[in-house]
Amino acid sequence: MKDKIIALALLLGVVVYTTAQPVRIDQTDVYWEIIVENGDSTLQITGQGKLPANTYVFLSFRDNIKKIVIAEGITEIGTITFKNWQAVEKVILPQSLKVLNSSVFEYDSNIKSINLPEKIEIIKQTAFYHTGGLPDSLFLSNITFLGNRYDRSISANTFSYTSVKYVLLPYKLDTLYTNFPYCTQLSTVIIPATVKNFTGGTFYNDTALKLVVNLSPVPQTFEIPKGHHNAFDNVIRYQCRLIVPTSAVNLYKNTPVWQDFLIEGGGLSAGASVNAKEKGNIKGVEYRFYQKGELITWKAEPVEGCTFSGWKSNGEWISTAKTLSFTITKDTMIEAVFEGEVSVPETDKKAEKVLLYPNPAHTQFTVQTNSPIRSITIFDFSGRKVLKTENSTVDVSGIAKGIYIVEIQTSEGCHMKKFIRQ
Repeated sequence: MKDKIIALALLLGVVVYTTAQPVRIDQTDVYWEIIVENGDSTLQITGQGKLPANTYVFLSFRDNIKKIVIAEGITEIGTITFKNWQAVEKVILPQSLKVLNSSVFEYDSNIKSINLPEKIEIIKQTAFYHTGGLPDSLFLSNITFLGNRYDRSISANTFSYTSVKYVLLPYKLDTLYTNFPYCTQLSTVIIPATVKNFTGGTFYNDTALKLVVNLSPVPQTFEIPKGHHNAFDNVIRYQCRLIVPTSAVNLYKNTPVWQDFLIEGGGLSAGASVNAKEKGNIKGVEYRFYQKGELITWKAEPVEGCTFSGWKSNGEWISTAKTLSFTITKDTMIEAVFEGEVSVPETDKKAEKVLLYPNPAHTQFTVQTNSPIRSITIFDFSGRKVLKTENSTVDVSGIAKGIYIVEIQTSEGCHMKKFIRQ
């Protein structure tokens, strides 16, 4: 029977549904099917657009699904769609995915592997609460909305009780909510200069935190709503290095929330912000400190249907060219101004694939992309640049053994990868 669940099969003593062909979810362009191979059941989602919230048809067989595969073309997953799927061990998400709604994978604690698409923009509250298998490193630079139900909500818990170890926070946000509490393996956090405020226990009880690179030249403000914790409560601050702009060391030492950290100066800070987050992006932003005299180049790229007006510093226009190059001499914050109405294309462009191999490596690694490489830059976890090249094969025999962040600039965008030098 087409477009319906057609049979019951006995598999290892467990009753599971099977489908003869993909089944369409009513009033959508999304289809699902179950594939049984070697005794394991996979739920495969295909089509275009949003996978609806709370899809009840899945509940009758969720306890037998070992793997979830969501194909390219799906751009959004609705609220609590896969909440409490305890049998799932692997999830594959498409690069086309832009939005994860509330509690999508909440309490899926037995997942061993789940990827986070590079260009995802919105992750709502409790999306990964008590979720297993997340990558050790989260590069969240493209995020425009992270966990807050409303502007003043602090009940985000976006990544609470997960095993993440390294987090690059979004430069497109100015406020962080209770996003990473109880991440007891989290060791390193990079805070862009655009983050101005923490609300609630953003890193509450993250007892393994050992390095915070804070690029803001002005210490952030902290809100503690009634019944909630401070952003760094229960962090062992006297064992945690805090690297800040050199000019701001004394400011941080005199700020109660920060003063118990091991505070060091890292250099000059350069921050780029956007006036209208959904209307454009900035390419070339690097999450590190600079030395006096370094050349910085940023490029403003409006989305379809919008225009770029220019760059502002301290409220004054400094350039109308899309590409801005300047030599840094002091801590600098610049705003990119975009105008116009956002146009949503009917289909997303094919996502760019970026591979880095071998990883770990002893002497060299190779980067493979489907678009031209502009530059490859390697940073250590304090944000210090250790190597830069335009070659796709990178000689790393001259750098120390350890864990690094590799920034890959291509003609299509910027990609961040974790790399281990053995």
